Amino acid sequence: MLALPLMLALAAAPKASGQEYAVKELARQIVAHGCPPWMLGKSAWGWAQLGCDAFAGSALVSQALDSGPEERAQAAKLVEALAADALSPAAQRAFRSTGFSDVGGRKLPKSILYRGFVLLLLSGAERLHPDNELSGFYDALAREVASSLSKSPAGFLPTYGTALVWPCDHAPAASGLLLHGELRKDEETAAAGREMVTRLRALLKRRRGFPAQILPSGEAVVSTPRGAAVAWTAGFLRIGDPDTSRAFADAFFIQFCDADYGYLACREWPRGVKGWEDADSGPIIAGYGTAASALGLGAARGSSHPEYEGQLARTAEVAGVGVYLSTPRQYPLENAIYFWARTVRPWLPAEAGEEARP
Repeated sequence: MLALPLMLALAAAPKASGQEYAVKELARQIVAHGCPPWMLGKSAWGWAQLGCDAFAGSALVSQALDSGPEERAQAAKLVEALAADALSPAAQRAFRSTGFSDVGGRKLPKSILYRGFVLLLLSGAERLHPDNELSGFYDALAREVASSLSKSPAGFLPTYGTALVWPCDHAPAASGLLLHGELRKDEETAAAGREMVTRLRALLKRRRGFPAQILPSGEAVVSTPRGAAVAWTAGFLRIGDPDTSRAFADAFFIQFCDADYGYLACREWPRGVKGWEDADSGPIIAGYGTAASALGLGAARGSSHPEYEGQLARTAEVAGVGVYLSTPRQYPLENAIYFWARTVRPWLPAEAGEEARP
């Protein structure tokens, strides 16, 4: 599970004028200079390059959907560049333990998170610029992901190794498959996306809630839900399935979050559970997790209580740490996540009031 140990203050900065320009500049910086392999300047973070590509690209797509043709074209070029970067050896390195297979003439790690992120980027590129240079590979990847999921005993795939399965890491792939099915009129990938969403919903409905980690067979390894994992799933499902995203977001805020005097903070572990602090949770203060609270910002946008976004931002302001946003060249991944959290939205044409491409 790759929930992110962001400081609450990462989401604290008010939306500055020229945010669209800032996202484009960040994307150009990532393509030209890459991303340092750490989080918050301290923790080693091997998948930083892929994360920078995926989060910045997602923010570009979400913003460009409301733009005119010229702005969309500019954003599409940057998203395609980020997608190409995500296919580089540097972006693949953290996922080598899953092994590689040939997809459309390229060797890709089998990790569901890696392939899901790339699929999401290619979906964004297709959304903004249909039939682009990567469209053929987009089709091959979507069908390969659908096929791999169908061959797995319980319909889940590892993030690392051959048995390390985190259900939350399937959310980017689920949205990517749903988008491919809609944009390319492909019933195979659309069905795979729907089946993945159904499996995630079933896990959410378990008596103990959404399990943090399972085996490929579907048996729970860590049955206790984690706030960061539920919020992560809600945020990424919002792109392709707003209804299921809302179910996850509402469950997250009910089970993990507390509001008081206009502020909101969220727990890494359910109330009454004394869980541990690790790289996924970030620091836990009085039971509240920094990762769960930060990722909750994106989850709030698709919940039944959108006002929670502002309440989480006020909590972050009290934390008083804005150095990461003020130095995007030093902290590109943190900035990319911030822009993703503040812009994440549905990409399906019907949700945006548009007609799907014939």
